[in-house]
Amino acid sequence: MGVLDGFLLSLVFPWNLFFVLGLMLLLAVVFLKARALTLSGAVAAVITGGLTLWCTGFGGLFMLFFFLVSAGVLGLLTKRHRSEGIEKKTGARDASQVFANGFPCLLGAVGWFFTARPLFLLIFTAALAEANADTWAGEIGRLSSKKPVSLKTRRPVEAGISGGVTALGLFGGLLGAVSVAALMCLLFPGERVLTMAALATLCGMLGCVFDSFLGAYAQAQYWDAEHGRLTEIETDSEGRPLELSQGIRWIDNDTVNLMSNLFSCVLATGLSLASGL
Repeated sequence: MGVLDGFLLSLVFPWNLFFVLGLMLLLAVVFLKARALTLSGAVAAVITGGLTLWCTGFGGLFMLFFFLVSAGVLGLLTKRHRSEGIEKKTGARDASQVFANGFPCLLGAVGWFFTARPLFLLIFTAALAEANADTWAGEIGRLSSKKPVSLKTRRPVEAGISGGVTALGLFGGLLGAVSVAALMCLLFPGERVLTMAALATLCGMLGCVFDSFLGAYAQAQYWDAEHGRLTEIETDSEGRPLELSQGIRWIDNDTVNLMSNLFSCVLATGLSLASGL
């Protein structure tokens, strides 16, 4: 990435800005064509990706790109295992989904840009590790031969219901966190990079588990009497509002993702200060 970063640094303003925006627009079009993003999601990705590239260089952009691509590939591979009518959002990611996962890592990216402190690189990595862990846990967990178990009731629930976990899904989440931390080691080598990778993995995985707890206890879930099941969708097939069965009405999956991602950032900050990074 050094050659690419050197090229970007060699450009003077406003040509460096034009280059960043042009590259982000090109990538957004690719993701739009691949149906990985909606139009609003593409706009959000241009903003998120552009700021990431500007603040962290191509290393940070590649980590973000890895998250988006791996999420899309896993989604395609597990599409036939997805339960219809349970999850509120499936398929292409919209702006709220992009910002829910992208805003917390931007906090680290901006801090890294102004200070170059390892603390902010850890925050950036931990946020991405949590987002990737949560995505991989959900997608890989669909392949489990056993039904998810609710963290709230300790009983089996339908696949796709927030707050349900499987052993395979947790293992997938761990792989997701480790993969982002490993990328950070390769793209941002340094004296204490292995310590930072271990902390990012821990924060990412704990954030993923926290996401499941929020999904079980706080996320809004509605009772679909027509199909006799819980769902994250507020209305039935005819557009009539469903009865809130549990959780808080304004807390949906995007809110849970944002809260768990911020949790990982806060945890990373505490662990970083405690370890003297």
